[in-house]
Order: sequence, then structure tokens, then C-alpha cells
Amino acid sequence: MKKTKSIFLTMDNLRYYSDILRGETIQELAKLYSVVVLSPDVDEATAKKRNYFIHPNVIYAPYIAKNKNTIDLFNTLRYALIRTYDSFAATKDWYYNRQTLPFVKRTLTRIGTIFPSWFPTPGFFTALEIFFITPTEQFQSLVKKYSPSLMVTMTPGFVPFEAELVLSAKKMSLPTAAIYMSFDNPFNQGKFLRKTNYITAWSADMKQDTEKFLGYPDHAIFVTGCVRFDHYIQNERENALRSRNDFLLSKNLDPNKKTIMHATSTPRAFPWRKEFIDEFMRLKKNGELIGDPNILIRIHPVDILEPYKEYLGMPGVCIEKAGKEIISDSKAPTKKIKTEMDGEDRKNLTETMKYSDVVVNCFSTTTLEASIFNTPIVSIVFPKGAEVALEYETPKEFIKSGGITVASNAEELKHAINAYIKNPSLHQKGREILVDRFLQFTDGMSWRRTADAIKKIVEKPSGN
Repeated sequence: MKKTKSIFLTMDNLRYYSDILRGETIQELAKLYSVVVLSPDVDEATAKKRNYFIHPNVIYAPYIAKNKNTIDLFNTLRYALIRTYDSFAATKDWYYNRQTLPFVKRTLTRIGTIFPSWFPTPGFFTALEIFFITPTEQFQSLVKKYSPSLMVTMTPGFVPFEAELVLSAKKMSLPTAAIYMSFDNPFNQGKFLRKTNYITAWSADMKQDTEKFLGYPDHAIFVTGCVRFDHYIQNERENALRSRNDFLLSKNLDPNKKTIMHATSTPRAFPWRKEFIDEFMRLKKNGELIGDPNILIRIHPVDILEPYKEYLGMPGVCIEKAGKEIISDSKAPTKKIKTEMDGEDRKNLTETMKYSDVVVNCFSTTTLEASIFNTPIVSIVFPKGAEVALEYETPKEFIKSGGITVASNAEELKHAINAYIKNPSLHQKGREILVDRFLQFTDGMSWRRTADAIKKIVEKPSGN
């Protein structure tokens, strides 16, 4: 009997656990391969407790990273010395303008200004890292035990956990593929690229950016769609959703009124959360929004409850966290995702996007999610400081599509919401452009294209 091939599947946070370990991608892969899941904290017992996918061909193997100090050192050097992406507004804002840097990093950043944009590159540092990093005994043992044909990561080495694994795989000549790149990563994460052999993109547009800015060759990029958004189509297709009436009643909201959903951002991306929410709620309190609409505030998985506490229990307002809390707010604020979504949480999110009449955000991914449902979007660039987002590369493209309205103050926000309440079809064509450009696929089958891409890589003839 022919021995089953194996693959490593690596991930390090709750978002990926939600999307992959509960989804169809891993189910499809388990039909063909032994799938060894490497994460910091998920063993077989945890997988069963959280109802992750259980199958004889899926092995949950917690991996203990041991090169953290080396990775941290190189990340500091990458942060300060790589100038390749400094022409991007997103890079300049995130890594220079809005950071209070410690002395060492501040000094290195000043030194970095003498380097040209073409050197040092992420590839240069990757070569150095490969030289200095030794695969752990655990990784070598896992490779020897399972003889994987491919290691699949969620990012191309952007985060320390996966950086160590990608570098270790390179050192042991194990091919790698990244399947989960956010739509704006080419503009804000390039400094930390440890280029995998292959990568997936949501759309042809994203493929072009990945090729141009991250240096992947055309043949190494697979256009698959966004696995994370598959549930929107699946939930509708399976007729698994509550009625609008039942959904709103479950939130203690009035089904006879329109609903405005505000998707919050991360504390780092939008530190002005309390100032904004006070302005937003003032519009509600003063009756300045047509028909006194419901307000549904969905707190980002990295965000905390504190800025919104004052409005808990306010009539016509529902405030809820995205998913179920795994890491408590006492650990926050932190970059870590704090909540995880199961099937019910996904249905709730589908209903939220489907039944909201307007989505208010700050150019986040919810712009694309709302567009799937043809829901109008208002992106905010206030209070003072938030307007920097107008310079970012992806928001510029959102605006260029004609699918959103930008509000620079509370008065503009009021007029935008009221205009959409009066005429929901306003900017519909632009929302269609957003979907076509950034998502491309809305069939709920991105998981299959992702699994097919992995199969093509694994089955490639040796040397190709």
C-alpha cells in the first residue's frame, strides 16, 4: 500500500485556529495527507475541547519555539534598517511616525537612513537568519518522523513563531507555502518577509501586489479567494440564518428601525476609539440620525471593552465582542487576538453584515465584508490623527472605487449615514468594484481552491 504523504500546517493565533481548524480546508487536506498541526498551544486534548477538526489523519503537535531571542534581534534590525518599503505611507506611519521607540531601535533607525532603498533587503536578512538559526531538536524530530512534503504557513514569516518555522524549513530544504495573507500586507508587513516558496492571494489584484512588492514570481502565486469569508456564502446557501426580526430582537434592538453597525479597529490602528464613540453616540442621543436607528457596535478581536463601557445598556444600542473570549481583557491591550469564532459566531457575523443597513469603520476589512452584502460603508477619518489613513495605499484604492463615503467629522458622518438610509443603492456600483478587485470570488469555495493549490504543490514532480 502506498504510504500517505504528510504536510505541516503551522499557525500561532486564535484567528487562524477559527478559520482553519474549524473549516473545510483542513478537512479536504486530511482526505489526502497526514496533516501535522504545529502551534504554540493546541494539543489533541485542546483540539477536542474546542471542537476543532478531529480526524485520524490530523495530528496536533504543540511546537515550542526556541529561537525567540534571535528572531527578536533580527526583527529589530529589519525594522530599523530595511528601507525597501519606506515609500509606502502605511509603512512610514506604522513603523516611524506613530512609534515611541526605545533607544536602541531609535538609534538603529537613524543609522538606517543612510542605506538605499534597495539594500539591505528582507532576503538579505533571511539569508543571515538561516545562517544563525539552528532548527530545534523538536523540529528535526518531527521532520524525521513525518517526512513532510510541504510546510504550510498562515503568513510568509511575518510573525516570530512562523518566522522560526519558515527559516528552519528552509535550512532543512523543506518547501513552504503561505496561504493566509491579509489584503494590505504588501504595504505594511514587507520588512518581516521570510519568503516562502509559494503563496496564495485573494484576487488577481492582490497577486499583482504580491509579485511587485514582495518579489514572488508569477508561477509561485495561486489566486484562491479569501477562506475567512467563505462562511458568508455558505451560511446563506445552507439557509442557516435567523430572520432579520429574530436577529435584532436577540440584540434587544428594534426590528422596525434601521441598524447602523460600527466595526471597531485595533487599539494601535485607531487609538482615538473613545473620542470617536462619544461623537457617534452624541448623534444617536440628539436624534440627528434619521429614524433613530439601532446602533450595533462589534468590538474587534484585539480591542477591549473599556472605551465602550459607558454605553452598555443604552436603549437602541448593542455592544458585543467578536466571538468568544479566550484571552481576557486583563491581558489587554495587546496585539494578540483575544476571541475565537465557532460556527454560531460565524452565523452571527453573517447576520450582522446581512442585516446592517450601514457599516461604519476606519477602512478595515469590514469594507469588503459589507460589500459582499451590498451594504453601504462610511469610513471615518476623525478625530484628529485618524486622517493619516487617507494616505495609506489600500484606503486610497477603496476611495478610488467609488464604493464608500469618507467622513472627516461627526457632521459628515451624520450626513453620510442619513444619505444611505434614504437611498441604500447609493454607490452600489462602487461596492461591486470593491468585491471584484479585492475578493474576486464570492462562491464560498475559497477553501477548495486553497486545498487544490496545496495539492498541486505537493504533487509537483521533483525538481519543478
